[in-house]
Amino acid sequence: MPALVPWTLGQASLRHYLGTGAYQVVQSERYPWYVHEVDFISIGKAPPPRRALRPGFRQVEYAPVGDLYLRRYELPGPDLARLRLRAVRGADLGFGSNGVLIDGVGPGW
Repeated sequence: MPALVPWTLGQASLRHYLGTGAYQVVQSERYPWYVHEVDFISIGKAPPPRRALRPGFRQVEYAPVGDLYLRRYELPGPDLARLRLRAVRGADLGFGSNGVLIDGVGPGW
């Protein structure tokens, strides 16, 4: 299950292209979200999101996508780790505020 960290206003447009299981996570959520992948979308080149991810995540992609950049992190194997929601929302991505989408949310989560 991946978490996507885009600009706040970009959540709705990204959700349109994701599966029906995509869920917009808000800061007030107290539910513990567990993910295998975290994708950061930045405007221009942005520094790695240090301390935003739990130990074990490794960068597997960093590429330009038009005017934006995608930086993707994964855990090895099938492991999941609890998402540090406040930390990923505070990552320096060049936007005024970051949003978080969780894709692949299914029954029981």
